[in-house]
Amino acid sequence: MNKTWKNGIFALIIGIALVFSFIACDNGNGDNGNSGGTGTAPTVTTASLTGGTVGTAYNQTLAATGDTPITWSIDAGSLPNGLTLSTAGVISGNPTTANTFNFTVKATNATGSGTKALSIVIAPSGGGNAGTYIITGSGTSFTVTKGGATVGTANQSIENVITAIRTDANGANCTIQFGNGTNVLDIGSIWAEFGETWGVITFSGKITSATTATIRIMDGISVNSTADIATSSSTTGARALFNVGGNVTITSGIINGLVSNGTDGTMIINGGTFNSGVRNSKTLTINNGTISGEIENGENCTLIINGGTISNTGGSLLTNYGTVTINDGTISATNVSSYVVTAIVNRNILTIAGGNISSQELGIENRNTLTISGGTISSAKVAVSILSGTLNMSGGTVNTTGTVSTNTGIGIASGSTANITGGTVTATGSAYAIYNNGGTVTVGVGATVTGNRYGVD
Repeated sequence: MNKTWKNGIFALIIGIALVFSFIACDNGNGDNGNSGGTGTAPTVTTASLTGGTVGTAYNQTLAATGDTPITWSIDAGSLPNGLTLSTAGVISGNPTTANTFNFTVKATNATGSGTKALSIVIAPSGGGNAGTYIITGSGTSFTVTKGGATVGTANQSIENVITAIRTDANGANCTIQFGNGTNVLDIGSIWAEFGETWGVITFSGKITSATTATIRIMDGISVNSTADIATSSSTTGARALFNVGGNVTITSGIINGLVSNGTDGTMIINGGTFNSGVRNSKTLTINNGTISGEIENGENCTLIINGGTISNTGGSLLTNYGTVTINDGTISATNVSSYVVTAIVNRNILTIAGGNISSQELGIENRNTLTISGGTISSAKVAVSILSGTLNMSGGTVNTTGTVSTNTGIGIASGSTANITGGTVTATGSAYAIYNNGGTVTVGVGATVTGNRYGVD
């Protein structure tokens, strides 16, 4: 047999074998079984979730398209008390608290992830709606009516009026209107406390007191508020609304006096005007609204800002001792007289994924861990100051609008670390985009830095 002909036959056999080997290894995704091929990230297809009832078993399964396996988690907010989400996407358990619970679920696979904002309404075990109760009176004499009829006895203390409403509602949802719709209900030197067993309470109308806490929401109570709430107390830190341990959603209303979310409380702000700041000691989500004054996020506490406008009346706008995530919204600090205002003071963990943060003086003062992946941070003087701790920046924009040498986009103090792998840092004139005063700074090829640098290779 001709040697050349034999070699041709041998090459043909090898070629056929390689073709079949390729077909056998191909997994249908074009990546031949190797990781890192092109896949389909999850898209959550669950549009809404059915409601539940306190004490009644709940079970709902989330759905998503995309490559499997898919792992589920809560990305923001919280499920109703008593419910859990399994990694397989099953929400189950026995609800213990009546309220509307807003949260975001996240579906993750090897290719990526997708999120979806959802909510679950948990009704009280009594069910139904007891209607609207209107409280009128002043001093120590108050009367509550429903449908024009007096509930309980007329001319009672505010404590007895609240008890009469709770007894009449008997676990059902209800609306409590403070005042007759025009006048402000002044409850004097006694606060209005809501405890024991209620359905979901909706506040409306107008209420004020001379106490250090006009309304107190106790453990397990669920409240939706559209009311104007105020305190006339001159005591420092006097509260218009004190959520000791309930689940409170504020949709609208004007609040004059500190709003305090206690160590066992959950609060959601969807709107309203807050003229004396907010203090968080557990879990707070801000989706909208206008807040004047300082927001303080306590140690081991969680604050998520998804929107709204935060401005100052003096002092820092946001002081963080816990964990803060900013996804959107406007935070704007303006100096008051000769008082210098810092937009954000971070002493623990701060993540900025979006929004607009601005200051006449100092945008962010960081003393622990700051992560920037989006949003815009600007200042007329220093936008971001890393006094201690670490900055990790992968996106977003940081800039100083000042043009003299004392103005800086990002300043890094001795002993601090800045890892700038992406995003944009800018300065013009004699100002510095980055000023490193003895720290450790890394600027990656993915970052855009425009302007002067000092102490940076």
